[in-house]
Amino acid sequence: MRKLIPILAAIVYVLTYCGYEKISLPKISDTVNVVFEPGKMKYIPVNPPWEGEPYNFDNPVDIFISVDDYIFVCDSGNARVVVLKKTGEIVEADNFGNDFTILCKELKAWGKGELIYPTGVNVDSKLNIFITNNSNEVYVWNQFINNVGVDSIASAVIYWNPSTGEERIVTDFSETEELENNGFSIKRGIFELDSIAIDSIRSLHVFYRDVNYENSSFYAVASAPFGENKIYLTDKGNNRVAVIKLVRSAYLKLKNGVTLWQHKGVFEYDAAVSGTGAGTVNDPRGIFVDNNNNIYYTQLGENFGVHKIRLLSTGKWISVFSVGVNEIMNLDMFDKPFDVAVSNSGNILVTNTGKNEVLEFDSQGNFLRKAGIREVQVDTTVIDTIVTGSGDTEFVQRDTLITRYYNDVLNRPKALFYDDEILYIVDSGNNRILRYKLSSDIDIEIPE
Repeated sequence: MRKLIPILAAIVYVLTYCGYEKISLPKISDTVNVVFEPGKMKYIPVNPPWEGEPYNFDNPVDIFISVDDYIFVCDSGNARVVVLKKTGEIVEADNFGNDFTILCKELKAWGKGELIYPTGVNVDSKLNIFITNNSNEVYVWNQFINNVGVDSIASAVIYWNPSTGEERIVTDFSETEELENNGFSIKRGIFELDSIAIDSIRSLHVFYRDVNYENSSFYAVASAPFGENKIYLTDKGNNRVAVIKLVRSAYLKLKNGVTLWQHKGVFEYDAAVSGTGAGTVNDPRGIFVDNNNNIYYTQLGENFGVHKIRLLSTGKWISVFSVGVNEIMNLDMFDKPFDVAVSNSGNILVTNTGKNEVLEFDSQGNFLRKAGIREVQVDTTVIDTIVTGSGDTEFVQRDTLITRYYNDVLNRPKALFYDDEILYIVDSGNNRILRYKLSSDIDIEIPE
């Protein structure tokens, strides 16, 4: 075995001071990188791919991993959301009381007959599973409520103010948060068995229907951090990122005696609107919200493929990245970026769908590496003919290692997620899920 030793300095010295006849150099195209340093971090595949039987994916387009480690995949062509364990096992029902059958079969909303072909999925801290489908509606199904079961639903809630002794009977539950902020607390609920209302709540049902805009087309959804009670939507039809507030709509008693609120969606405002500058929206697709409530979204229109915006104390959202400062804002960086995710360390990962690759940036938007590509390392050792000062001819062996990159692994990847040091890529064109783990080679050796 021989270790690769950089000898560029030696070659420069010989060429400068000793003269030469002809040196044959390997031809390197613009797409090839010459690598001399060991310890390079790169993504390596985690096998096996999730493809074929028993998954039978048909145009999967989104993926999300919940706080309880279930993986939700929008299998759009089959009109379903597939639920997986991290081992890759499909879950319809498990030993913990979860029954995801309503998601894993053909999706239909309560009271509607048409199929739902999902494009986006997200799960919040309340275990609300939100689903979008390029329509003006957002659907929800609550995992926790269906796990425990609903005993009854309140027709009214009695509030009491301990300071004044005042009691109020409330039937409009959207008023209850304001009451609680003014010293009132729940005394008791007036519960009844309303089987139709309970069935609708336990089913996949409409969480939000847009009546403020025409031609709304919600492609993707992301939930705000714990305690924020909001979701964010990318609207292709109106080029915006909409903020939807969770407002109390029902008070439930579960079969274990626990009482809790159920919510509906109410439009609050737009965090980003149509435009071509930083922090504006032009044909949006994927969306991600980090733990600091920063919003990341991708778009297919001009000019910038990926945006990151943050909320000021004034209530205005502004762009975090700037042109000419952050590499991620380079105009030629992306080709049809469909999705974005953020790793535990704050790195930003983007599906560069038009080029069948994933790009990774640090938290400041500086490019780091690619994933989902094939690397072929080629030993291009050459023999240089060196003429010394005394006129003698010597032969010097020069070792190089060339890494060639081929974008022939992925086919139109449209989504990704990073969790527990694993990168999950939805390889839509190949109807599969691929997994990668970041690794480094401490040393590279070439067999003799």
